Amino acid sequence: MDRNVDRIEDVMDTVVKVCMAFMVVLITVIIFSAEPKENSGNQELLKSVEMLYTKFSEHIPVVLEYKERFEELLMESYWYHAISEGRLKYIVESRLVTRQRLLFCQNQLQSLQMKYDKLQEDYHKLSQEMEALKNITRLD
Repeated sequence: MDRNVDRIEDVMDTVVKVCMAFMVVLITVIIFSAEPKENSGNQELLKSVEMLYTKFSEHIPVVLEYKERFEELLMESYWYHAISEGRLKYIVESRLVTRQRLLFCQNQLQSLQMKYDKLQEDYHKLSQEMEALKNITRLD
């Protein structure tokens, strides 16, 4: 995820640099394409270059603002992803602990069931022996 953040920051920096370079190239082309003979044309050209420079200067903060917003959203997404990853890890660990508890309880239940069966069998034997003793004492 960090590599993606770095890549996006690099792309945004490149976009700002490309805008600046485009502005410089455009101004250079306008200046060199003007005819030096016409003085009034040069004045108009300078005004248009100034206007173009002003417009580009106004757009650079907007581009930077979008870059900052995008970085904020990216960081929020990164933190949300990290939190979600942490929650998932917690859920998985809780599931494992629950499964271990379940196995432990099943083992205890089986152990108690075996003890109960043994006690029931012993009780049944004792009952039979008591019955046999009663019958013997009645016969005497």
